[in-house]
Amino acid sequence: MKGIFDDIEDVIVETQHYADAKMEETKLETIQKTVEIGSLLTTWLLIGIITLLVLVAISILGGLLLTKLFGSALIGISIITSLYIVVLIILYTKRDTIAQHSIPNIVYGKYLNARKNHE
Repeated sequence: MKGIFDDIEDVIVETQHYADAKMEETKLETIQKTVEIGSLLTTWLLIGIITLLVLVAISILGGLLLTKLFGSALIGISIITSLYIVVLIILYTKRDTIAQHSIPNIVYGKYLNARKNHE
């Protein structure tokens, strides 16, 4: 017949097993979230690089087209450069909104969606 001390020892052992399992689950969830966020950032980086290459090609073609249209390389390239300066000014004025809302929402959104699907 088991005594009360044996029951307490069983409870302690089971609690330790539960705590170890919970800690391991937390570690695995953290690794999974880190990999998901890393994958998301890598995907966006690749999309950004490809978009940049396409933008460079379109800019060169646009500059050549405007050079042919106006008969001056300086005017054609200046128009394309002016467009980039306008876009840069717009992005600079909206930098706080972009940095504080868009990027964190992507990362936190991914985390919260994974958390909601887990529960």
